[in-house]
Amino acid sequence: MLRIKIILICVILFLAACSNKPILLKKNIDTEYMQLCLNFANHIDIDADDKLMHINTVNEFVEKYNELPDNSFKLKPCVSGKKDAVILTIQNSRFVAPKEQALYVIISTLGIAYPLSGGGFGFVWVGASTTTLGVQMSEDLGKNPKAVYRQFSSSPYFYELAGVKRKHMQKFKIFLFELFEEIKNLRVAEMKNDIG
Repeated sequence: MLRIKIILICVILFLAACSNKPILLKKNIDTEYMQLCLNFANHIDIDADDKLMHINTVNEFVEKYNELPDNSFKLKPCVSGKKDAVILTIQNSRFVAPKEQALYVIISTLGIAYPLSGGGFGFVWVGASTTTLGVQMSEDLGKNPKAVYRQFSSSPYFYELAGVKRKHMQKFKIFLFELFEEIKNLRVAEMKNDIG
């Protein structure tokens, strides 16, 4: 039993390390604007309405981000993605439908009730709407040409599917604000390194 717990902890730590790889910027980046490009991986099965919802969320984010007073750069919609670009590629986007939400609630209720009735360990099975995407910098900005994979999730409970999607797109905006805060901090750190 102890061996299984140790293996489980190692797997969790390994997955956490893979999902939190840093974005690496080149030194002396001097740009007022960065393009924000959104792509969808070829293998992704996503309908046109959901694609449009992701695109609209990115456009809304660009507007909100540019209104912030302390930006060291502004964002603009994607033109070519070749220069001054942050490229997001949606690899997978999954929404938890109402029927699936009900299944999670039933299984979790049973998992909580089992130890209360004198059984062994209890459990809770929580499903979340999840999006996995690759974050890549154009060659003039990034040290690493390969994408860094990130993921964000939102808890869907007791919403109709349209509400689940709206809630998940709010989480997408939060993810984008955090991502560009990370990029801004990296840029500031690189500038300080150049001066020091």
